[in-house]
Amino acid sequence: MFGISRQCYYRAIWRTRHHREVANQVIPMIEEIRRDLPRVGTRKLYHMLRDPLSELSVGRDKLFAIINANNLSIKPLRSYRMTTDSKHLFHKHKNLITGTVPTRPEQIWVGDITYIGNRNNHRYLSLITDAYSKKIVGYKFVRKLKRRRLCKGAENGCQKQGIC
Repeated sequence: MFGISRQCYYRAIWRTRHHREVANQVIPMIEEIRRDLPRVGTRKLYHMLRDPLSELSVGRDKLFAIINANNLSIKPLRSYRMTTDSKHLFHKHKNLITGTVPTRPEQIWVGDITYIGNRNNHRYLSLITDAYSKKIVGYKFVRKLKRRRLCKGAENGCQKQGIC
């Protein structure tokens, strides 16, 4: 029948049924643990359920497959905070070096402001970097975004390079 033997056909049906039965025994165990610990991952679940799973011949990879097939995997929480708002209504300066490739050090300096910290204690790091050598030329670490304070990073870079 359809190029496969009768034995292969019935073995596939039995295997599918057997996998479903095992999954139906494992899922309530997972849900019971997740009631108390809703964010516990698959690896920890495997170690917590090692003895009952070994009786069912379920290893770590099969547990992963059961969890993924039944949409029981944990969605990772966002671990970052959006700090860039490119759709603001303030003036946006044009990129003056579009298409320019630096050929020597100290030809083009670029600036960046990086947010560092958590919700309670945050700071901003203003960096001035040489576009050719990628060397940090100047920096300023500030608590509030004030133009005067952030320009100190550029001034530090100028003083270090002997330009100002």
